[in-house]
Amino acid sequence: MINKISLITIFLIFSMNKLAVARDVRSPAVAGSFYPGSPSELREMVNDFLRKVIPKKIEGEIIALIVPHAGFVFSGEVAAYSYKQLEGKHFDTVILLGDSHRVRFSGVSVGNYSAYRSPLGDVPIDRDLVNKLIKENPQIKFHPQAHQPEHSLEVQLPFLQTVLKDFKLVPIIMGERSLETCKILADALIKHTKGRNVLFIASTDLSHFHSYARATEIDKRAIATMKKLDGKLLFQGLEEEKYELCGGAATATTMIVAQRLGAKQSMLLKYANSGDVPLGDKSRVVGYASMMLTTQTKEKRTGIESFQPLDEKAQRHLIRIARQSIQGYATTGATPKFEPQDLKVLNERRGVFVTIYKDGRMRGCIGTHTSDVPLVQQVARTAIDAAFFDRRFPRLTPGEVNDIKIELSVYLSGLVKINDISQYEIGRHGIIMRKGRQGATFLPKVPVEQGWDRKETLEQLCRKAGLQPDVWRDKDVEFYIYSTQVFGE
Repeated sequence: MINKISLITIFLIFSMNKLAVARDVRSPAVAGSFYPGSPSELREMVNDFLRKVIPKKIEGEIIALIVPHAGFVFSGEVAAYSYKQLEGKHFDTVILLGDSHRVRFSGVSVGNYSAYRSPLGDVPIDRDLVNKLIKENPQIKFHPQAHQPEHSLEVQLPFLQTVLKDFKLVPIIMGERSLETCKILADALIKHTKGRNVLFIASTDLSHFHSYARATEIDKRAIATMKKLDGKLLFQGLEEEKYELCGGAATATTMIVAQRLGAKQSMLLKYANSGDVPLGDKSRVVGYASMMLTTQTKEKRTGIESFQPLDEKAQRHLIRIARQSIQGYATTGATPKFEPQDLKVLNERRGVFVTIYKDGRMRGCIGTHTSDVPLVQQVARTAIDAAFFDRRFPRLTPGEVNDIKIELSVYLSGLVKINDISQYEIGRHGIIMRKGRQGATFLPKVPVEQGWDRKETLEQLCRKAGLQPDVWRDKDVEFYIYSTQVFGE
């Protein structure tokens, strides 16, 4: 009898735990209506939208996007113009903001779930950041009833899951529209995202249910204001009914944050309305825009670059030198000599890492953070070291030379010492950790490829240096960051 009661108790506890976990995940509310509920159909639709877009070339860093949130058949193509810009990029956390469409409440609701779910899988919530925001101000809380039916955030997930490899989410829904609330949220976001590798996304449609010509006229005014990168001015125009944004508070907040974080330009990527698609009714349309808020140059965001990126000619020249050096050493045991020729940039003294791959796997990786010889000579030396003297791998044999692929990480900066580890941005910076005579480094791409967050990266860095994983917290540990340009065969 006791055994039966014990088994029943265990079963009930297990069942309750499963239920608690299920409730802790925000499930899709509009899958099958706003977008396909089938993972394969959804994935194909999103990829088809993205394939049709040519990304816009920019010199700066993306701080924020503004995207529409209607059914995919109406606004998906427009949204793809923003998300196409994210391909190949990495962000630790995406902060997604929208206005509540179905539930009225004051203040802001931050989704304190474990994950947001879509047909493509679960996106983990950045609980650390969520809890910090909720503790920051009484106006910032968690109202589950606001998140459960809301579509404006949910419809962004399939795009994000397609273009970003690994990220966490902070889902924010704004209640009754108030400029004061926008300022409160903006202050909290800036305070708690300082030094983090984050992306802000505002979800909004434009004018609703006007004729095609009238909607275009209204939306032009909204876009012109958003281009001014002034959230307060945008909010003022909404109050004066100069234009319409159903995600007006979210957009105004995002613009305030972006401007304070260094955004210098707001550019329109695509405008259209529901009358532009085959199913659209031109007598009653909804407007959609994709916009991107960026810094002017990468240097203004990262603050450490001191060299210009190499152009394609210089890249090809260095790859050729690396390969010829490996081939020459494999044959003669000597390091070939090279001159910069007419490419003066190759005479600069920069750090460089050479990574060798065979059959898709690393076969060697060695580099130097500084150099006392011209870049053209340093590449030759380092390529030979990576191929023949990386102790983690057997020496490359002459028969393997034609089977390898070579990748170079050429430094765009010197080493910059940081006093606050939050200054290290995953995917943008390489990092060096030193404690006494022990130390280790990761190139910018390593944490991205491994799917590590900042804490995991630092722990792995300690292990690589032969230290305990929590040593990075010690006061006598030094950190340096640097940036690189990566290219290869």
